[in-house]
Amino acid sequence: MLIKKVILGFKIIARLITHSNSSYSSIVEKVCLEQLEVKPDDRFIKWFLSNQYVNSKKLDEAQILLESLVSQGPVDRAAILLLSRIYFKSQQYKNVIEILDGYDELRDSDPHNYYLGYSFIELKKFGDAIKYLGKYVKHHPKDYVGFVRLGYAYYMKKMYGLSLEAYRKAEELNPAEQEIRKSIELCTDMLNGDQTLQ
Repeated sequence: MLIKKVILGFKIIARLITHSNSSYSSIVEKVCLEQLEVKPDDRFIKWFLSNQYVNSKKLDEAQILLESLVSQGPVDRAAILLLSRIYFKSQQYKNVIEILDGYDELRDSDPHNYYLGYSFIELKKFGDAIKYLGKYVKHHPKDYVGFVRLGYAYYMKKMYGLSLEAYRKAEELNPAEQEIRKSIELCTDMLNGDQTLQ
């Protein structure tokens, strides 16, 4: 693998020298596409180019490459996680769930648990959202947005006490956010039995 990286690096540098008016990302893309013409199943080149596409915000191109890489097998953890991130950014929530839910190598500490939790919220599967967002906030306790999403999932499951706890933690992390204050008030009203909100 190291030799492949070095050779690719030399090819990119040589092209940059001879085509100084071209951008780095366009040079990388051209060199990698030429490599893929010679060897279409080159896993390293697909991986490298897909990362380049993500950095250049060419998510459709990255998705095509990564889906090809994943279907090639064996399953590559880094490719799965990057593909799930692309699906998430593209609001393809069913695909996020399909690729990550039940993925054996997804660790409790992976930030991708947020992608799963948020995707389940979008599909109105709040119990599943709670499962993954709970893992996420446990390992990323400084991210107030994770607590907001968790609070919302609890609220939708009518678990107002837990929702209130999550929103309070979010408020503690970001006291300036007015929407959190409104959510806290809503939970408090529900816990106090304000029937007009039901």
